[in-house]
Amino acid sequence: MAAFGGPPAHRLPAGVAGRAPAGGPVSRLPPALRPWWPVFKRAHRILAVLLGVLHRRLAPLLGPRAVPRTATGRSQDTARGEPGTVHLHPAGPAETLRRRAVTGHPAGHWRFGQARSAQIPARYTLAVSGGRLVGSYGATVTPCGVLDYQTSGYFGIAGWREHPIFLRPTVGRVVRERGTVLSLVTRGVGVNYYHFLLDGLGRYGIFEQSLPGEHVDAIVVPHRLRYQRELLGLAGVSARLVEPRAGVTIMADRLLVPSTPNQDLDAPPWLVDWLRRRLPARPGGDGPRRLYLSRGTRRNTRSYLQEEQ
Repeated sequence: MAAFGGPPAHRLPAGVAGRAPAGGPVSRLPPALRPWWPVFKRAHRILAVLLGVLHRRLAPLLGPRAVPRTATGRSQDTARGEPGTVHLHPAGPAETLRRRAVTGHPAGHWRFGQARSAQIPARYTLAVSGGRLVGSYGATVTPCGVLDYQTSGYFGIAGWREHPIFLRPTVGRVVRERGTVLSLVTRGVGVNYYHFLLDGLGRYGIFEQSLPGEHVDAIVVPHRLRYQRELLGLAGVSARLVEPRAGVTIMADRLLVPSTPNQDLDAPPWLVDWLRRRLPARPGGDGPRRLYLSRGTRRNTRSYLQEEQ
């Protein structure tokens, strides 16, 4: 299990919701408030740290509704700390990703240079007997009240104490699911096409690699939107689907949580190849070779100033 020894990766490139890039804030705030996004995000992180101190002290009194008492930085440590209930199933080794230089305008932009190499963590599935899956961000909590931070990443935080799970005194209403439950939930998959595709479906790929032929009784994955249901169908995800919800915790007899395949937005080659095989292009089409995917006209969402062009 030494292959899983790297630190949890929760850095985010500029331009991702949750961190305010130097070129301008990225959020769902109204335009007038977007310049204040770094302030709001900083306050969010500080509140999680401060409130978490109090809420963790209350944990022994609240049973399964309690927030985690502590956390681990690596899933390997989670499994080592609770060997009777937590097991780690390898799926693939860590790798170093190296890319060619990008040509474009402006030439030699520092973001392109920074993205030329990346460390891709080993992938695996964490199996937790009596595990809890918290909220719409899918935080993993063990029977001993430990947050597995490596499978529970969030946007723009520097450590587990800043996780939004600690903003409230409890993890909300607890719903029991019998049998084996697979989680495809992580930050952003419920509201973002990119994260649903690469992180949600990508987790299903890791599950297949680590536990081939494994039967599951239910899969926790966002499926309210049409494109989510279409992609799940195309990918062959056919078990009973459970919608994750904010303020609701799912407790499973056996919870399976694959590692987050695209935590640092590096688009690992194995993941791209898996998606291409699972979602192949339809031959014989006469449609355009290039597509522009718009975020539409919804309020408080990101869009190009030249959208109409």
